[in-house]
Amino acid sequence: MDNENIKIIKTNHSLMVNEIELKNIQFAYSIHGNPNATKTVLLIHCFSVNSDFMTWNHDYFKDFDFDEFKVICVNTLGSSHGSTGPTNYESPQISTPSEFPLIPCKNYADFFHLFLQEMSINKIDYVLGSSSGAIHSLALLKYYPELCKNYIIGAIGQMNDKSALMTEFLCTILDENQGKSYNEYVNSSRYSRIFLRLLCAHEKGLATFAKQLRENNRNDKSNLETLKDYYDNDSQNYIDIFGPYSYTNLMRGLFPFQIKDFESSISHFKGKIHFIGMKNDEFMPTQPIVEFINKLPIKSELEITYKEFDTLFGHEGWLLESERFYEITKDYFIS
Repeated sequence: MDNENIKIIKTNHSLMVNEIELKNIQFAYSIHGNPNATKTVLLIHCFSVNSDFMTWNHDYFKDFDFDEFKVICVNTLGSSHGSTGPTNYESPQISTPSEFPLIPCKNYADFFHLFLQEMSINKIDYVLGSSSGAIHSLALLKYYPELCKNYIIGAIGQMNDKSALMTEFLCTILDENQGKSYNEYVNSSRYSRIFLRLLCAHEKGLATFAKQLRENNRNDKSNLETLKDYYDNDSQNYIDIFGPYSYTNLMRGLFPFQIKDFESSISHFKGKIHFIGMKNDEFMPTQPIVEFINKLPIKSELEITYKEFDTLFGHEGWLLESERFYEITKDYFIS
């Protein structure tokens, strides 16, 4: 692995995932900040490039207090960046990457918990996760509630029928092209990735960018260039680095997520949970989350807040405007 910030832990532990045993679980992780810091943040992500978050989310962390905090990020189970996944596994029950099992929420939680045990970490001060990382963070809260008492859950929402159907359609395109020529496979991968990102984008934001194109306004293309660069870079990283087998596996893992499945664990949690939804998120709409929070009983030992991040970029706003996203979350890192 070329990035010197990324470390590998190879273990003799196994995980049972949908009746398939994954042996010798492996973790790829990065740590930034003061090794002797008194506070630890676990950053959970899923579809980003690798565990070295400073290469893909630098703007969020550029004003972060790395003297007071150390931030640990591990590539999730099922990824293609060094952790156990469809292109990096040991199992006598699997002969091809396409047979890698779909991963239930509990297995994500088990994976992170096992990683922290390997690092001799018994407590985490903050868990930070956005989008699919938000779902995996909630899994950790549900199955290991004593591990951390402060959760920052960004870009949280719940797929509706439209986004679930379109995402499955894109996964199916990849499935059908896996046995074809390399060029056909790469083209289908690039197409499906960009199409998904467009699906994540807010309609108003896309209309704004389209208007800029029509008017050929050379003095104001900042948003358009940001979006174009992101799609180009993200698509190329996906082709070069992020394996399509991981992509389809992790995407299909989002379909079953229902916030109501976490009602008992959240209502009995003793700590702080800060939810941040993306305004007009059409990929993972926030309405079910807001309704869920409003129905929760008020308890003195449980603090729940909800903010909405006003962004033109819809679901992708937390990444495309990560510096602004940090501004509305930074106070949560103060106990």
